[in-house]
Amino acid sequence: RVEVGGEVWVVSGDYKLEPDGLSEPFSPIRCHTFITECTFGLPAFRWQPQAVIAAQIAEWWAENRAAGRISVLGAYGLGKAQRVMAALAAHGLPGPIATHGAIEITTEILRNQGYALPPTQAVSAQKPDADCLVIAPPSALGSAWVRQLGPVSEPFASGLLALRRVRR
Repeated sequence: RVEVGGEVWVVSGDYKLEPDGLSEPFSPIRCHTFITECTFGLPAFRWQPQAVIAAQIAEWWAENRAAGRISVLGAYGLGKAQRVMAALAAHGLPGPIATHGAIEITTEILRNQGYALPPTQAVSAQKPDADCLVIAPPSALGSAWVRQLGPVSEPFASGLLALRRVRR
C-alpha cells in the first residue's frame, strides 16, 4: 500500500491457495489503483497441495541420498526457497538443509523478521554430504559452484515448469 498526494495504490504479490507461513492472507484494501501480477493466472496452472509437493521433494531427496548424490534444488532466493523450507519442515525434514550464500542471506533476514524457518547452514561454511538438501538460486544450477559439490541431482522448483514448453 502506497499513499502519495491523497491517492492510494496497492501492489499485490503472488496469490496463494493455502497459507505458506510467509505471505499475509488476502484482505481487501480500498484504493484508487490496484496493480497485480498474474504469472500463474492461466487455467493451465493447477497446483497440488503443499503437503503433496513437500512429500515429492522429500522422496526425491531420499532417492538421491540412497544413490550417494547431493540434492541441489534450484529455487528463487526470495520466497520460493523459503516456501520450500517451510513446507519441508511442516512435512518433517528428512535431513539438514544447506544453502547457497544468496539464499542464506535472505533466509536469515526473514528469520530476523520473525518468520519460522528451519535451521540452515551456508554451503561455504561446510561442504554438504548426500544427507543434505542444498537450495540454490536457479543461476547456480549447472555451474562450477554446483560441480564442486560432487555427484548431484539438480531440479528447479518453479510454477512455470507446469507449462510443457518451459519444461522442454
